[in-house]
Amino acid sequence: MSLAVARRPRIPSLSRFGWLMGLYAENHTRLQRLFDVGHLPRGGYVSTIGDGLDLRIEVLEQHAYTSELRMSYGLIDPATGLADPSAPCACTTMRARSKPRIATPGAAGRT
Repeated sequence: MSLAVARRPRIPSLSRFGWLMGLYAENHTRLQRLFDVGHLPRGGYVSTIGDGLDLRIEVLEQHAYTSELRMSYGLIDPATGLADPSAPCACTTMRARSKPRIATPGAAGRT
């Protein structure tokens, strides 16, 4: 009589850190799909679909590879008068935003 052993495919398990990084990557992908923050100038933006729960995005600062944001709904906390809930975020981009280059007349060909 032969014994057959059923082999189950080994699914790699994630550590807590690996799971957190996967969650971070998933959230980053979703944010990039919603809006491309790398090209938004500083200021406030509102996304609305008519359900009464508008998403407010404030671009606080733009750096070479990072955009600093504050996201909130249009809800105001009556005790503090601030937007609640709100979340500060930092979104990274894979390439730096191009800065305008200033050409100097007659500079080409000089040594």
